[in-house]
Amino acid sequence: MGKRAHLALCYRYFKFPGPLYHMLVVTGFDDAKNIFIANDPGTRYSKSFVYTQQKLFAAIYDWNNGDVLRGEKTMIVVKR
Repeated sequence: MGKRAHLALCYRYFKFPGPLYHMLVVTGFDDAKNIFIANDPGTRYSKSFVYTQQKLFAAIYDWNNGDVLRGEKTMIVVKR
C-alpha cells in the first residue's frame, strides 16, 4: 500500500490508513500567523480546523493517475 498524502497533515482525527487521496476546502487564512482554516469532509471534527501553511503545502498533491506523491501541487482558487 502506497504512502498517503493526507497523512502529512498529521491530523489527529484521521484513522489509519485512510483513503489514498482526498480533498478539503480552505475557507480562510491569516497571513500574520501563516495559517489556513479548512473544512475537511473526511472527519466530523474538522470544521474550521487550522493548519499551518507549511503543513498544508506539504500535503498538497494532484491525483496523478493514483501516483499521488508524484503529483503536482495543485489547487482551485475561487473568489467572491
